[in-house]
Amino acid sequence: MELGVGSQIAADGVLLSSNDIKVDESGMTGESDEIKKDETNAPFLIGSCLVTSGSGFFVVTAVGANSIYGDILLTLQENDDETPLQTKLDALAKMIGYVGMGAAGLTFLVLIIRFFIDGEYKENPKLWVNWVNYFILCITIIVVAVPEGLPLAVTISLAYSMKQMIKDQCLVRKLESCETMGSASNICTDKTGTLTLNQMRVVRAQFGRGKVYIAGGKNDQPLASKLKKALNEKNLFYFNLVSGVCSTAKLEVNDKDKSKMNVIGNKTEGALLLL
Repeated sequence: MELGVGSQIAADGVLLSSNDIKVDESGMTGESDEIKKDETNAPFLIGSCLVTSGSGFFVVTAVGANSIYGDILLTLQENDDETPLQTKLDALAKMIGYVGMGAAGLTFLVLIIRFFIDGEYKENPKLWVNWVNYFILCITIIVVAVPEGLPLAVTISLAYSMKQMIKDQCLVRKLESCETMGSASNICTDKTGTLTLNQMRVVRAQFGRGKVYIAGGKNDQPLASKLKKALNEKNLFYFNLVSGVCSTAKLEVNDKDKSKMNVIGNKTEGALLLL
């Protein structure tokens, strides 16, 4: 498969040929540094990573669950365990069910004993149909024993807990988390990577063995203005030509601020284009 600036590597593979190719593996490693790849020292490519500069060709070696990214996704998959409240509610429901079944069985036994003690079935055989009524009564007792309003009451209580936690500036996405987050006293967080503007600008320039030009100084003069004053038109033309032709980066106008340009591709080459 062919790779270019801005390409997302579709699967794991081995690099066959490259031209100054660099890959952003921050999604896998957390580090924002661009990793240089070549077919001899660093030929292995990781799927889902982004090519930031250069071009090349690679052969796919692993896809789906067999790739590194797929293996990580499989590792992160977890079964939703029941919360402590749900576990207690299940135990309570089972206990109520056992009590209801016991009460229904005892009621059925008492009715049968009374049926035989009365002895009316001897004179009227149709009374044997009462056994069906006894059985229906027992089933009704079992059904009624289960509290149907219990799940609703639990949901209402968790919603109230969620409202109280919002007042404490603690936002909970799931109601079930209230019972665990409500007892948390300390929350530890961490960040990965470096916080930067993700921009690069040329602030120092030297042509051959000539003078070194540095941005800043009087009135914070930009480097471009100094170069226009110091260099002749021919040298400036060659510099612009080389920077434009020997580059894989592109410049696009910022949608929000038309006076600014966005760099697409290699940041270093984009900085030369901006200059």
